[in-house]
Parts: sequence; structure tokens; C-alpha cells
Amino acid sequence: MEAVVREWILLEKGSIESLRTFLLTYVLQRPNLQKYVREQILLAVAVIVKRGSLDKSIDCKSISHEVSQLISSGNPTVQTLACSILTALLSEFSSSSKTSNIGLSMEFHGNCKRVFQEEDLRQIFMLTVEVLQEFSRHYIAMFESSQNVLLKPTESWRETLLDSRVMELFFTVHQKIREDSDMAQDSLQCLAQLASLHGPIFPDEGSQVDYLAHFIEGLLNTINRIEIEDSEAVGISSIISNLITVFPRNVLTAIPNELFSSFVNCLTHLTCSFWGSAALEEVLDKDDMVYMEAYDKLLESWLTLVQDDKHFHKGYFTQHAVQVFNSYIHCHLAAPDGTRNLTANGVASREEEEISELQEDDRDQFSDQLASGTVSPPRPPRRRRPRLRRPRERVRLRGRGGDWPVAAPAPIMQCMARH
Repeated sequence: MEAVVREWILLEKGSIESLRTFLLTYVLQRPNLQKYVREQILLAVAVIVKRGSLDKSIDCKSISHEVSQLISSGNPTVQTLACSILTALLSEFSSSSKTSNIGLSMEFHGNCKRVFQEEDLRQIFMLTVEVLQEFSRHYIAMFESSQNVLLKPTESWRETLLDSRVMELFFTVHQKIREDSDMAQDSLQCLAQLASLHGPIFPDEGSQVDYLAHFIEGLLNTINRIEIEDSEAVGISSIISNLITVFPRNVLTAIPNELFSSFVNCLTHLTCSFWGSAALEEVLDKDDMVYMEAYDKLLESWLTLVQDDKHFHKGYFTQHAVQVFNSYIHCHLAAPDGTRNLTANGVASREEEEISELQEDDRDQFSDQLASGTVSPPRPPRRRRPRLRRPRERVRLRGRGGDWPVAAPAPIMQCMARH
């Protein structure tokens, strides 16, 4: 690979093209080739394509045509090779650490990336969609998604990304591959990026409303059809977070009222459900607190949503606040009033009954949630007062310096109650 780049100016265009064709043919004819060897050969192909992209010594359109033929072959092994080629090209033209160190300047890499984005990236995306369509027909999926960043394509992507069939395809693919936790995370990252779509790709507010409404419909349909796995919790919360934080509030409130109501009800249900699972993670002392991470993301979404007092009538979020508050308290109270320290089978964990000297005080452990108002009762539903005014020891959180009562109302719950 380094030799080709070093001797580039001495090689004839035909020789370079022959080398690229030979490498692809070599991999294609050896389906049992070791994965590392195959990836290195395809990386060499990607480097050749990149090196020839600026001086046009390599025709990227011919590469796209060859990959398209592989995809339409109907052979899963060959289609997987097509995915590997696309992955190698995307990695090589990215600005991340995946770019090969081939002794060329950063300016060269930057120029290659710019040309690739302007001339070839859209075609690569269309090929990726074609792969997904082929694989979804056979209940197979394999693709690499990029980092979870906000998606802001140019107007040239409008016809592609605003096509509702593309969005439906990604939801369909996730439902079919979700049993594989690694691929499920990749597909959810793709959906999270689609949920962050913004910028000049939308010609007007109406197109934003249509896109958002269609996306929320797809999301709700997917959630209603599945039982969310551990590997999906963070991804789903990221999708919801992007929808709430990226799309303007006037766009969010312009979708049909029934659909928006269903979306908020789903957000409430997931917040309560994820907190219950997060509390169980604490009891089991799990290293990977995926539900806690997902729960925190949803709380941030609530805070973003309810701080806007211009688009929602007073009292709109009160009942949702009560449900979130009840869920939090229920998981912090010991049996029989709550589920604190109960394992998955409903049995109390005796090890948790005694407080370790090394364990954080609840005031420290839950300080962020207390500050955001997650354990604060919504103000002021009167029907909540009798329960909260029972003997204070019934509604207390654990602390080494003695039990202490639930915190006073704070931002999220206050905002939700006002609405």
C-alpha cells in the first residue's frame, strides 16, 4: 500500500487500475479469506481510490457500479463483501483516526474528504440503502454506522433523505436485526442521526413537520411492537432526545395533537420503566449501568421540553409529572411501600440493608437527580399531599448521617406542574 502511494507518479493510470481490479478480484474469489487479510486488502483498495480521487486517475463511479453489481448479486457472501468495501471507503475518507497514515499531508486528506462529500458520498449512501433493502428481504443486516453526531446534509440530499421509504426501511431493519446487540446498537445510531436531521435539507417548516410526524409514527410503532432489551435502552433514549432537542418547538407542537399526546405518553412510560430497571441495576451492582444512562437522557429531554412555557397550556404535563414522581419514589422506598433493594425475583437483598461505610450517601449519589427535580413532587396536586404528609420516616432516603426526607420541589417537576 505504501509502495503504491510512494511510486504513484511513476505508475501509469492503466497499471493502477489493473492493481485495484486484481485486489478486488482476489478477495472476491476467496470467500474464506481471513477477516484481517480481507480488511487489509480492501483498505489498500480504498487508499488507491483516495489517492486517485483528486487527480481523477481513478474513476469512483466505476467503483460504485461494481459495488452495486455485488449488492444485486443475491449472494449474501458477495453482498457482505460489498458492505466491507463501502466500510473501507467511508473509513478512509473520514477525518477520524481510521484514516491511513500514508505519508501525505493533512491538507491532502482534507481535500480528498471534501471532494468525496461533494461528489461521491450521496452515491455511497444510496448503495448502503440498496444493501439494506436486499438484506432486509432475507432477514439479514450488516452495516457500519458513523458516530452519533447531528445530521446536517446539504440540499442535494433532500430527495434521498426526505423519502419516507428510507426512514421506514431503517425502522424495519432494526426490528429484524435487534436480537444481535451489536447490530442493534448500530441501527439505533443510524436512527438517532435521522432523528437529528436539520439544516437546509428542509425547504420549509411544513416539510419539517411532515418528516417529524412520520418519524414519531415509526418510532412509536416500533416501540409498541417490541420488548426493549438492555442493548436498546440508550439508543432509544438518544433518538427521543434528538427529536426533542433538535427540532424547533413550533415544529414539534405542529404535528397532530393525538400523535404528540401519544409521544409524550410514551416518553412518560419509558422514563418510569427505565428508572425501575436502573434501580435494579443498582441493587445488582452492575458495572454497565445502561438503564441509568438512558434514564438520565430522558430526564434531560423532559427538562428541555418543559422549560418552554410558550407552547403548552397550563397543567399539560401535570399527570405525567405525577407518574414520573411516583415511579421514582416507589423505587426508593423499601418494601412493602416500594421496591428498593428488591432483586429481579422480588426478594429483598439483605446485603443492601446495611449501609457500607464505603457507599455514597443518597444525598451525594442522587445529587444530580435531586438538582434536576426528578425526586421532587409536582406542585401542587392536592391529592398527593396526604401521602407525603404521612410520618416522615415512611418517605425517606438513606444516609449515613440519618434518614432525610424527599427534596423540595425543583426545576423539572415545577415546570411540569406549571404546565
